[in-house]
Amino acid sequence: MDPIPVTIRQATEHDLPAVRLAFADWGYRGNARATDTILMAEHDSELVGLVRLTPEHGVVVLRGLSIPPKYQMRGVGRALMQRALASFEGIDFYCLPLAPLKDFFAYGGFVACPADAAPPFLADRLEQYRHGGGNFILMRRPGA
Repeated sequence: MDPIPVTIRQATEHDLPAVRLAFADWGYRGNARATDTILMAEHDSELVGLVRLTPEHGVVVLRGLSIPPKYQMRGVGRALMQRALASFEGIDFYCLPLAPLKDFFAYGGFVACPADAAPPFLADRLEQYRHGGGNFILMRRPGA
């Protein structure tokens, strides 16, 4: 499929109800908080993607990168990731994607790493996710 042009902006507190609804509709079970940095991708005034960035214990965790099915494989996720990474230059990023998404996150400079190489809170979170039945992996992108 061809890429689509998107406009990416940071969500405001006013956007949070729509963000939470979209996350739920798209299958993300996390809770978007006012303290998170949430980036929204829009195409022709339609919300077509979200990513949630949470500073935790001196690192940034990229969470909830969500694109509705009809816009997947159209460049929306890559655009959101590029903008997210540029928003926090020089800071270590982590993410806990499903294993089949490893190559997608590698595009953004993330590399798989063992749980014992991550901050303890992320190793614990990874264990919880895996206990829930998902094939999750831990990935890190070092700050420049």
